[in-house]
Amino acid sequence: MVESTKKKAIGIDLGTTYSCVAVYQNNRVEMIPNDQGFTITPSIVSFIEGGAAVGNAAQMQLVKNPKNTIFDAKRLIGKLMSDQSIQKVKGLLPFELARDQEDRVTIKVEEKKDQPKSTYYPEQISAMILKEMKRIAGIYLGYEVTDAVITVPAYFNQKQRTATQDAGKIAGLNVLRIINEPTAASLAFELEAQSAEDRYILIFDFGGGTFDVSLLSVGDGNNQVLATNGDTHLGGLDIDTKLVEYFVVEFKKATGIDVSMEQQALNRIRTTCEKVKRILSTETETDVTIQNLSTGKDLDMKLSRAKFVDLINPILKRLLPPIEDVLKDANISKNQVQEVIMVGGSTKIPRVRELIKDFFGGKILNHSINPDEAVAAGAAIQAAILNGDQSKQIKDFFLLDVVPLSLGVAISTGGMETVIKRNTPIPFEAKKGFKTASDNQTAAEFKVYEGERPLVKDNYLLGDFEITNIKKAPKGEITFDCKFDIDANGILTVSAYDEKNPHNQNKITVNTKTLPQKKIDELIKQSQDNKELDAVTKTVLDAIISFEYFCDLLKKKFKDRRLKFTPQEKKQMVTSFQQGDKIAKVLKDYGKTVVGLQNLSRYMERYHQELRDLEAIVNPILERVHVAAGLQWRGRKECAGLLEDPKEDQELSKTQTCQHFDGDLD
Repeated sequence: MVESTKKKAIGIDLGTTYSCVAVYQNNRVEMIPNDQGFTITPSIVSFIEGGAAVGNAAQMQLVKNPKNTIFDAKRLIGKLMSDQSIQKVKGLLPFELARDQEDRVTIKVEEKKDQPKSTYYPEQISAMILKEMKRIAGIYLGYEVTDAVITVPAYFNQKQRTATQDAGKIAGLNVLRIINEPTAASLAFELEAQSAEDRYILIFDFGGGTFDVSLLSVGDGNNQVLATNGDTHLGGLDIDTKLVEYFVVEFKKATGIDVSMEQQALNRIRTTCEKVKRILSTETETDVTIQNLSTGKDLDMKLSRAKFVDLINPILKRLLPPIEDVLKDANISKNQVQEVIMVGGSTKIPRVRELIKDFFGGKILNHSINPDEAVAAGAAIQAAILNGDQSKQIKDFFLLDVVPLSLGVAISTGGMETVIKRNTPIPFEAKKGFKTASDNQTAAEFKVYEGERPLVKDNYLLGDFEITNIKKAPKGEITFDCKFDIDANGILTVSAYDEKNPHNQNKITVNTKTLPQKKIDELIKQSQDNKELDAVTKTVLDAIISFEYFCDLLKKKFKDRRLKFTPQEKKQMVTSFQQGDKIAKVLKDYGKTVVGLQNLSRYMERYHQELRDLEAIVNPILERVHVAAGLQWRGRKECAGLLEDPKEDQELSKTQTCQHFDGDLD
């Protein structure tokens, strides 16, 4: 069989601690070694006189040039300087973090002595690492590589994904696709398994900087992600930090010297900790020795695996809840999972394997694919598919990924109207209708959020845009069609247009606003911790919206020229409008104080009573004028979205779909 002369596309695992590059050719994945012959390269950049070193050379600068040696850039990418996670680590990093005018994280380095410091964004540092991967691949393949698939943690948000894509562009790569790391690992597993049997597999990806869990349905080349969860700030680096803290304390006990502010000493300890972690993955005890750590004193002690496990136990406790959440989201029991695939260097720790094995009732874990190389291997397979490779082993592979967090729009009540739910397969497109919230409104603002909480204040603003020059009209008469389009890279574009003037439109691609970053996993945790409160909040918001819609419907009927009201009926209707507006305000104010199921019950009693009282006045009037006009009055059922059973009235189903204005736009 003759190999195609077409240039290959590569797969890159841009890791927090190590990066890896691979290519699919000769009907197999080939891991590409660096200049030292290793398939993994440190994700480190060091600025020295004459330029920047990347990889192994940069790693050597960690101790002697700590202020200008950058690591963990992946944890900084797409972040705001005001983010709590950045504030927490900035004093611990040997290099200087700063902020730009938009509060984005920047890195200050001294490239030349006696010269002002240079400023770099994390995207630029990542681009240098990607460029090194590109160079390594070019040497291996014998030509310049341009096309690549790059992996990201499953729980990377919109900004982080776009920033990674930008880093690829800076590195001179045509980024064919951004895919999730555990999803990539599943492709590597499928290629090795070559099984047509349908089954559920769980990818447990515990790497240097991030932790991801994904549940997939696989078989005969079809890989569909059912649910994903994880923590973008949990990995081997956190284990190293625990060890560093322990050794700093022990060194002070032994010598009286506190090295917690000595960056060079801390870097030497951190480098040693990574070695200790690896040794204790195979040995039960190891000697820890660092000569002349500070003021001529040595660090010299022993560390057992038992003590190591005890130190990192708080970290390990955080591994199981995301697995439970993934199974729950997918409605799959642990007994239905046929394979548990262990990916990422931190899965080599025996205690990690024990925890997962015990969780799945003693199930044998799958270590058949190299945990350091699996993600890059899967990325290479996806790259080959996108590049048109027709090899029989992969030509029928199909990959379906999901949205990690729900996406929606802010509405006038302060709630988030979800347009795309989390764990929805991508690419995906969804539309929803919205309407103006006040009379004579001339502009409508669309604020796009990401998160799982019912109120926008608890979620993250991705971006916003306005539609202006709206024709003046009563509240609710101007409507907008809003479309959410999320591509295969997970990049979101939101657009909207005025239905009465389709040329009056605007849109945003969520790559211009920096998110006020907190740990993405906190979103899910907050959602879980506040389930009862969120349920109450949603019920209250729905009640307020329903009442306002009913009041709006009454006003609309009053203006309907087909309906003829007597003077007395007109007076009663106007009085009802005024009373309805007052009640709506009371419900909103009262709703702000409702916390807990007991208060909710009282609130809903009041809501239903106020609604019944209003209906008792207007329903007889509206029934009479409708009959006189040869029409039918459906009461509350005419309100968009208020059908008790959407199947009850097939005539209204189409109207409900296009007029289900789940929120007013300010």
